[in-house]
Amino acid sequence: MCGRFTLTVSYDALEDYVNEKFGIQKIGHEFLVPNYNVAPGTQIISVIFDGVKHRIGSLKWGFTPNFKTDQKLNLINARAETLFEKPLFKNAALNNRCVILADGFYEWVQDKDKQPMRITTNGQIFLMAAVWNMSVDEQGAKVFSVAIVTTHSNDQMSKVHERMPVILKKEFVHTWLDNKIKDVEFLKSVLIPYENNLAIYPVSKKINQVSFNEIDAIKPITG
Repeated sequence: MCGRFTLTVSYDALEDYVNEKFGIQKIGHEFLVPNYNVAPGTQIISVIFDGVKHRIGSLKWGFTPNFKTDQKLNLINARAETLFEKPLFKNAALNNRCVILADGFYEWVQDKDKQPMRITTNGQIFLMAAVWNMSVDEQGAKVFSVAIVTTHSNDQMSKVHERMPVILKKEFVHTWLDNKIKDVEFLKSVLIPYENNLAIYPVSKKINQVSFNEIDAIKPITG
């Protein structure tokens, strides 16, 4: 799964990245960067394609469905294997695809100590596949929310956890963002585990606290 991540770049570096990658010349938003502990329930940086141009904005992390339920749903992730079959996500998977910007994510070793680990692609910004939705809350306000797509872990990640976010290959990014593409089998084929080397290292257990959001959060610990 993916329950916390980082985007540790400066505002200027973020603007340069989206300009180079998506042709977005001015961000026009006051995004919180650097962010060392991005948590569910917060607004996270996302890019969509509206059919003409790419747009950057923020979406609430925690997918809100369009139907009412008494059950408390924790929809921060959506499984790639069932994304296009589950009624909850099917429409979004076909029509509301986006990417989430990150440069690392956290996962906890599945043992009694629950040691948090930070996982990066050698410090580079990467793009996680995601789906978004627009719903209306009880006050009649529009809520734009998102879930990050996960898949089974690659060999490196499997030593930490059985799931990982879908980090899109460079050649698949625009495919995923183009909502005119409706070929489900083709879209599924881009939702694969990361194929290159990852950097994985232990970090402080303070990361468990949402309020712990400083550079020490990403520093490796020893012993």
